[in-house]
Amino acid sequence: MRAFDGESLSHDPIHGYIPFTSSAGVKPPEVAEQDLIDHPWVQRLRQIHQLQTAWWVFPSAEHTRFQHVLGAMHLASRAIDHLFPSLQEVCPDVPSRAYVESLLRVAALLHDVGHGPFGHFFDQHYLADYGLTHETVGAHIIRHELGDLIRRIRR
Repeated sequence: MRAFDGESLSHDPIHGYIPFTSSAGVKPPEVAEQDLIDHPWVQRLRQIHQLQTAWWVFPSAEHTRFQHVLGAMHLASRAIDHLFPSLQEVCPDVPSRAYVESLLRVAALLHDVGHGPFGHFFDQHYLADYGLTHETVGAHIIRHELGDLIRRIRR
C-alpha cells in the first residue's frame, strides 16, 4: 500500500495496524477505501458475528464479519507482495501492481457483504426458500449499491 499518499489505520487484534486509503484530500468524484469501509452496507457487518451464536457459549469468540473482512483486505495486500512478481512473469500485460492490489483489496473487503444475521444458518433456513445465497445477495449489493463507489476508488 505504499503507493498511496493518504492512509488511515485500523487496529486489529490479530493483524495489528491495517492501513487503508484515506478519504482526506481526495477530490470528488474520486473516493478512497475509507469511503467504501464507511458505507452502511459494509458497516452493517459490525453487527453480524463471524461464528454465528458460538459467542454465547464461548465469550472470547467475539469476532464480527467486519473484523474478518478488514483482516481479509489486509491479507490481500500481503498476498500481492508475494504473488505479483510471479504474476508479471506469466502475464506480461498484467496491470500495475497498485491496480491489482487495489482490486484484490476491494474483493476481500466485500467478499462477505451479502451475509445476513447468523451467517450460513440464515442462508440455509431463510435465503434458500427464495433460491438465494449470501453470494447472490452480495453480488446484488456490489453491483447495485456499491458499484459506482467502487468504480471511483482512487488507484
